[in-house]
Amino acid sequence: MEGLIGIVGIGVRMPGGVASPDEFWQALRQGYCAIGSVGDRFPTLPARVSVPQVAGLLESIADFDADFFKVSPREARHMDPQHRMLLEVGWEALEDAGYAAHIPARTGVYVGMMNQHEYEKLQLDVLGPNCTLEPYYGTGGSSNIAAGRLSTFLDVRGPCMTIDTACSSSLVCAHLACSNLRAGEVDMALVGGVHALITSELLVNGARLGMISKNGRCAPFQSHACGMVIGEGCAFVVLKRVEDALADGDTVYATLVSSAVNHDGAPHQLLRPNPAAQRQVIEEALVAARREPDEIDYVEAHGTGTVLGDSSELDALGLFDVPSRNNPLAVGSVKANIGHLIGAAGLAGLVKTALCLHHKEYVQQPIGASGSPHQLLEAAGARIATATPWPRSERPRLAGVNSFGWGGTNVHVVVEECPEQCEAGEVDGATGEWHLL
Repeated sequence: MEGLIGIVGIGVRMPGGVASPDEFWQALRQGYCAIGSVGDRFPTLPARVSVPQVAGLLESIADFDADFFKVSPREARHMDPQHRMLLEVGWEALEDAGYAAHIPARTGVYVGMMNQHEYEKLQLDVLGPNCTLEPYYGTGGSSNIAAGRLSTFLDVRGPCMTIDTACSSSLVCAHLACSNLRAGEVDMALVGGVHALITSELLVNGARLGMISKNGRCAPFQSHACGMVIGEGCAFVVLKRVEDALADGDTVYATLVSSAVNHDGAPHQLLRPNPAAQRQVIEEALVAARREPDEIDYVEAHGTGTVLGDSSELDALGLFDVPSRNNPLAVGSVKANIGHLIGAAGLAGLVKTALCLHHKEYVQQPIGASGSPHQLLEAAGARIATATPWPRSERPRLAGVNSFGWGGTNVHVVVEECPEQCEAGEVDGATGEWHLL
């Protein structure tokens, strides 16, 4: 089991009133869709831009238990709602792991978010151009402070960083955290991602770029997919080396076997996904995992629901279509349920996958009444996952989680069920692989 990293705790705050791992799992099992009207959140959307009035919104992004986190009312007023969610959901992940009362000092904190300084700009708009800014204005919306708030509150001394690779940010954080854990630089890692729609800026810019769904639905890998729907939320995982987690009696939702990160490179246009680079990053993750393409049962795809994004990703996922595969690769995307969580998107997909492995089930993503598979789905040897038990074979259940950012950063993580929590089996000391007895 050397090199395996276990997910021992999960914290989530998702659209649809979801506020715990169990609530998220039950909602996913029911195929829920939390995409709905923006209501009065953005009353001033420009009429000249055709923007569907839908998103995957949280019930509130303003609530915050400032007293618990030792934040004064004055400072809390200037704190970006994303910072508030990071503190609360990060703490809930530690509670889920059973470590809230005794957090190892050598804990690293890794936060993924795409910072557009919306809260800072909103405050300036409200206060006016001649306002006198309070001291907490600068720290309140700074992305580099986001991870630091957690490390300070928890009094931990491990690496602390906020990563912005756009939509792949939080999954890149998981990659970096696993590297630090394997190198022995930390004993535990708190990895999260967050996104909030504080202004309508992302909706408007996305519509201008032709990325936003024109029918108000997110339909990854379906023929009627016509764009993404923006969502907001926060997700965290607590990571430990599996041998430490099992020795400490931790519950392990799933294990991270390997991961890889790369970039699309110069020949490809910025904002245009490069399927060759995506295929390469998947290959690198599989090589690092010492796993073959036909061993992967399921891929939680980035799955934006855009014509360009879906076709590029399906091209890359064709890597898994090998003659030795017995069944088509199952694919899905949590964006159909909650929308695109931007900097938190990768972590949302990782949490969904870990829960599926933990419960040994696939879940059905919402599919419109007129939905039919993308024309390239069958060509890639894949199918959209349905709500069925996750069958097992002579090896543990195995999945991939894929993510890419519009700046060109791609990441892929290989995720496996925890060997010690499966049916009776043994671990091969030479390869680290688990086999049924």
